Amino acid sequence: MRPRHDVIGDGPERQTLEKFARRLSLGDAVSFEGWLTRSDVAAAYRSATVLVQLSSYEGMSNTILEALASGLPVVASRVPGNIELIEPDGKRPAFDPGEDLAKIARTIVHLYQSSDLRKQLGDQARQRVIAQYSWDRVAEMFVNQFS
Repeated sequence: MRPRHDVIGDGPERQTLEKFARRLSLGDAVSFEGWLTRSDVAAAYRSATVLVQLSSYEGMSNTILEALASGLPVVASRVPGNIELIEPDGKRPAFDPGEDLAKIARTIVHLYQSSDLRKQLGDQARQRVIAQYSWDRVAEMFVNQFS
């Protein structure tokens, strides 16, 4: 049985991705869920194995923050906005925009197959996000920025 891949959310690339999945006969492996309620998103994070975020630009991704806070390891593009969240020490799975797709796929598969590594990365990420990006910490940073 192949792993299930859920694409959550919506956007300008959804139709292209759906056509791509149909062309490759991935109907049994990929599900396009669209927008979910907050509780359904939280449940999706809890049931997921890894979050893959492929954007070429981010401010500070709430999706990545939420996933990390849920203890979900993340593989994402090494772009401003993501770097600080996923790779503060340079040791987390990340890739450069335009990087070889086979290399990105190998990174995802390695993480998917390494339950100990997933748990280690997820636990570390959760601790870091809670310490650095809790509402109290963000409010403190905001106040300090404008004081």
